[in-house]
Amino acid sequence: MIRHVLFDLDHTLWDFDGNSLEAMHELYMHFDLDRRFASFDDFHERYLRHNTELWQLYAAGEVNKATVTDGRFFRTLCEAGDTSPDEARLMGQYYLKATSLRTGLMPNALQTLKALSDKGLNLSIITNGFREVQYKKVSRSGLSPFIGHLFISDEIGAMKPSPVFFRRVMDTLGAQPCECLVVGDNLRSDILGAMAVGIRAIYYDSRYENLPYDGEQITDLSQLIDRVGEAAKGD
Repeated sequence: MIRHVLFDLDHTLWDFDGNSLEAMHELYMHFDLDRRFASFDDFHERYLRHNTELWQLYAAGEVNKATVTDGRFFRTLCEAGDTSPDEARLMGQYYLKATSLRTGLMPNALQTLKALSDKGLNLSIITNGFREVQYKKVSRSGLSPFIGHLFISDEIGAMKPSPVFFRRVMDTLGAQPCECLVVGDNLRSDILGAMAVGIRAIYYDSRYENLPYDGEQITDLSQLIDRVGEAAKGD
């Protein structure tokens, strides 16, 4: 019987794409980046490329957190001929603060959490994000009243999809794999990571990517209400 529903945060409950884009526009204006890049889109596309590359290295344990937060801006600035690590560091700090203030959620996020909570389910968040911003995102966006635990890779010392991460979560909750359900948008980190330790998982195709996946999936969080409600009564 399902007792615990473990939600990913970014792209699953919290609208990462929308909130991040707003923060990046703000950063672009604050640092007068229009003087160094052809357009916001030019700057943003370069940033996204470096951000993706550094996150992959971070997940593999090849770089540290500071290299991600500052390096993604440093690499982007270098493409414009600016090799100032100090400004890159300031931009990294500015971006983290700006994103933590954003409150946009994925469609039907709060309604779904309330409905599942009303059914007596214990709700938690499992995230690979940085602790400096994840706590703020959860509290400012109104998620806190429904969330019993916030599990962050920074604090656990392991990242999804590592079995260490998921086992630490279950140990803290005092739960068995059969009592847990993971909901997330990342097939590798959330879904396959959970399934590797025997946890049922539902893939949330929040960006309608239509990836080749034959397991359980949804395209709207509200679809969880009936599906998880039935699972909570017993399989």
